[in-house]
Amino acid sequence: DVCSSDLRPVYANAHGWADIAEGRELALDTRMRFASMTKPVTAVAAMVLVERGLLDLDDPVADYVPAFAGARVALHQARNNAGGFDTRAANPLLVRHLITFSSGIGPGREGSNSDLAETPLWRHWQDNNPRTVGAQSLDEAVAHIATLPLLEQPGTRWRYGWSADVLARVVEVASGQSFDSFLQREIFQPLGMMATSFLAAVPDRTELATAYPQDAGGGLVPVHRPDSDTAYAEGGSGLVSSAGDYMRFALMLYNQGIYRGARILEPDTVARYSAGRPARRAGRHRRRPADVSPARTLFRARHACVSARAPLRLRMARVPGSRDTDDARVAGGIHAVRR
Repeated sequence: DVCSSDLRPVYANAHGWADIAEGRELALDTRMRFASMTKPVTAVAAMVLVERGLLDLDDPVADYVPAFAGARVALHQARNNAGGFDTRAANPLLVRHLITFSSGIGPGREGSNSDLAETPLWRHWQDNNPRTVGAQSLDEAVAHIATLPLLEQPGTRWRYGWSADVLARVVEVASGQSFDSFLQREIFQPLGMMATSFLAAVPDRTELATAYPQDAGGGLVPVHRPDSDTAYAEGGSGLVSSAGDYMRFALMLYNQGIYRGARILEPDTVARYSAGRPARRAGRHRRRPADVSPARTLFRARHACVSARAPLRLRMARVPGSRDTDDARVAGGIHAVRR
């Protein structure tokens, strides 16, 4: 865990194992797969472009990914008699729908809620997602996503799907740079996040902490190559980082867009977005945003959490008087706390 007060780390500990079989303990600088903590970084990248006037939240996604001009939305979650899905033309999919996960892009999480249950359409998305079909680039992955029927009209409800990956492609087209290059130049390098990159840029994956999902009985099962290990930079997953590096990103948001003199976003952008009301580019027509809970947007200022805990060993390390998160890199939870 890393706890910070007034932008300075005041407490840190590392605990658990980077690899149980090898007896390799988590260390303060252990790098690990940050999975969906990639999503807030993608949102920030998009908002950087909005501030520069290169992107607008009310722009149609089809302006950047033409395949979405023909987007279709399913009329029902069940298959029709021919084995397919009845569809109709979708309403315009906007950039803001991607950021707020109200795009209709699947699959969403299964659960007891009927909206998230495992329906035939949900299963169709699971069986035909970019990883399943073996997409080899972000462009290819997003083009494939555009062929699948949306689960609902854009702007009507929140769904935890592949929206951030489509947003990453929008960032590429709007910026004229590859997604990973844009993040390095505009976010990671200014913030001093030297341990952060996409998995494809990690030559020796044995240095990473092993992923341990749980089996049905609650036991830890090592997975050395999760299905999220793609050869290209995704928008919803794929970043490799350390807890201390990601703390820099979290503190940037907590401090209204700036960390140690590096301004990434303007305060108004962070304030609006952390309240669930994304900033708009000046002079553009205002549309009513989707009714999406602020807690479900891609990033929120004031708090970030990363968990890679294996509760098998506990080691504590205090960092009294530390002035820089480099002195407090850990594997475990991250919290930015104001007192």
